[in-house]
Amino acid sequence: MPSEMDRAPLALAVAMADEEDRRRAMVEIAQGYSGADPYKDHAKAAVPAEMFKGRAVERSEIVKPFGSYVVYGGRRLGKTALLQQIHASQPPNAVFAYVDLDMVADASDAFEKMARKIGDGVMDGSVRSAQEFSAATGR
Repeated sequence: MPSEMDRAPLALAVAMADEEDRRRAMVEIAQGYSGADPYKDHAKAAVPAEMFKGRAVERSEIVKPFGSYVVYGGRRLGKTALLQQIHASQPPNAVFAYVDLDMVADASDAFEKMARKIGDGVMDGSVRSAQEFSAATGR
């Protein structure tokens, strides 16, 4: 963050720039004070919205009100970030549940965790298999 001493030259430089060139002048001067690392490892936390760019096509496909989707790919390509962004801003006509399956022992644990995350009102009863999961969602 610029100190008071730094703000005066910044304001002067921006004010002296051509009217059409002020935005560029401010960005060029302020760059020295900014700090963004697009490669920062956010671990299990969601990537801040301002750092999450792209994937609009994939996001729109996933949030469509029909169908199922599997998101797969190589390591560190943004699969988790995409799913966390969708979970953070869910469309009103859908239920999304983000379940981290890293610590799941077997498939029955996975279905149980998913059912718990989705919650009452959508899931009816205990779920320990794909068939029970489908039956509990009414499909």
